[in-house]
Amino acid sequence: MFDSLKIENFRGFRSFELSKLGKINLLVGANNSGKSSILEAIHLICAKNNISHLLEILDYRSEFSWIEDPDFRQISLDRSIKTMTKECIVSHLFYGHTLECNKSFSITGFRKKNKDVLTVSLREHNIDESTAELNYKKRKSFSNIGDIDLIFKWDGEKNIPLPLSINGGIFPQDIPREFLVYGRSEIKNQFVNPGGTGVDKLIEIFNEINLTPRENIVLDALKIIDPNIERIAPVTNFYGGKRGGFKLLLSGYQEPIPIGSMGDGIWRMLTIALAMVNCQGGIVLLDEIDSGLHFTTMLKMWELIWETAKKLTIQVFATTHNNDCLLSLADFINCGIIDLDEGKDSITLHRIESDKPKSIFLNAKEISIAAQRGIEVR
Repeated sequence: MFDSLKIENFRGFRSFELSKLGKINLLVGANNSGKSSILEAIHLICAKNNISHLLEILDYRSEFSWIEDPDFRQISLDRSIKTMTKECIVSHLFYGHTLECNKSFSITGFRKKNKDVLTVSLREHNIDESTAELNYKKRKSFSNIGDIDLIFKWDGEKNIPLPLSINGGIFPQDIPREFLVYGRSEIKNQFVNPGGTGVDKLIEIFNEINLTPRENIVLDALKIIDPNIERIAPVTNFYGGKRGGFKLLLSGYQEPIPIGSMGDGIWRMLTIALAMVNCQGGIVLLDEIDSGLHFTTMLKMWELIWETAKKLTIQVFATTHNNDCLLSLADFINCGIIDLDEGKDSITLHRIESDKPKSIFLNAKEISIAAQRGIEVR
C-alpha cells in the first residue's frame, strides 16, 4: 500500500505530492485539475516493464493518430489498397506537451519499507541500444525514425528504449512482446475508467472467481442495484457488444435476462466488483466511481468497497465530481462500521488543485464534519 506519491513533470503537474494515503482515497477537484492523471500515474508505476499499461492510457484518451502503412502495400497484390496503422503520441505525457532531448517525468510511490520509482526520459536516438530497433528496421514505413528515444526506467530494472517516429509517436505492433505482457505487474492493479472495462476482460476475471467465495462479492454488488438478482453467469461464445457477455437470473423469472437489458448501474457495479475481486493485495483505481449510479445506491456501494478492500487487502483510489457521492461516503463513515478514532486515516479525501504542489487533505472524521456543516470540499 502506498503511503504517499510524488509526481514530477507528468501531464499537468510540474511537481505534486499526495501524502497521508489510506485504504480508501477519494480524489476531488475541478475539471482538468489532474485527478485522472494521478490514477494514471499510479497505474504506470505499478506496471514494472509492462508498456501495455501506457498503451491503455493513450488509447482511452485518444492520444493517437492513424497513418497509412506502406508496408501493407508491399505485400498486397492490390497496391491500391490502403491500410492505416495506429501511432500513439507520447508528447502529452510530458509537462508542457512537448518532446525535447533530456526532458523527463518521474513518478515515485512511497511504501513503509521501500519506494517504487518510474522515470521516463527523452534522449538522442541510439541505434545500437534501442530495444525495438530490429522491429522498426523490418518495416519500410518506419525508415525515417526520429532523433529521439523514449526511455522507460523502473527502479531496479533495465532501461527500455523505444525509438520515436518523426511524428513523436510509438507503434504498438513494433514494441517487443516481452514488454507487452497484459496483466503482468509488480503491484497488482486494476484501472476502471468511466466507460468501464472491456467485456472480454470482465468475462476472463469472472471465470477466474467462478464458484469461489469471491463470486458472492460480485453478486452482493449487483443486489445493491436490484435485490431480485439471484445468479449471474457468463454467456458462452459471446461475440461483440459493449454491455453484454453476462446473463442474470431474477426471482420470478423463468428465463435469464441479458445484463445489457438492466441499465447502466448494474454494469457499473459489475465492473467495480470484478476489478476488486481480481486485485487481492493490490490497488484498484476507479475514475468517476459514481458514473451511472443513482445516489440512493452509493451508501451501500461504499460499504461494499470498504468490506472488500479490508477482506482482500486492497488500496482504493477513486475520483468524483458528485456531491451525492461525497455525502454518501460521509454517511458511511457515520454509520459506525469504522472507528473514527482508531481508523480515522483509513478513509481519506484529497482535494486536487492544479496550481498547488500538494493536495488538501481530510481524514474520515474531518469528512464527516465537513458534510454535517455543509462545507464544500469539492
